[in-house]
Amino acid sequence: MVCVYCSYEECDNQSATELIAGIWRQLVTQRGDALNDAREWYQTHVKNGTRPDQAEITRILDSELLFHPKIFLLVDALDECPEDTRIQFLKVLCGLPTQVNILATSRFNESIEDQFLEKGEFSKPFDEQTTEKHSLIINANSDDIELYVKSRILQERRLVRNINAYPSLMTDIIAAVLEKASGM
Repeated sequence: MVCVYCSYEECDNQSATELIAGIWRQLVTQRGDALNDAREWYQTHVKNGTRPDQAEITRILDSELLFHPKIFLLVDALDECPEDTRIQFLKVLCGLPTQVNILATSRFNESIEDQFLEKGEFSKPFDEQTTEKHSLIINANSDDIELYVKSRILQERRLVRNINAYPSLMTDIIAAVLEKASGM
């Protein structure tokens, strides 16, 4: 199992190269006996004052994949990557061999869907008995969000004091959270 979390707060540090390198690092760490080779490769770059580019990282990822018969890759919040990073990252993901099973989460984004469709990822059925696609739409329920926010507010003494002083504050907070959560 390998996980990648895309965060809009980290978008300056999350280039496609860094995301791919993160996948590689997790696989190498899981294998253990590859750590010496990884250190050697790293030391070579340090000695030369260089950093690997995306093509080199992709090549070493492809080499590492040969040692793993089945991989489950979770990519969370893919829509939070800047578009140029996401396009480069998805090109690599869509080029990975079939032993890599990808679960990507995202708010609806047509360009993400289009990239997976180009590779044919959504055209494969879940199993031989059905023609359902590999896409599942999940939306947050407003009632559940409201219940969660109310319970969190009531757990915070400072918020409870403010709500007691300003009774409309709870309604305002819940309305703001529900507005921000639309589409999630």
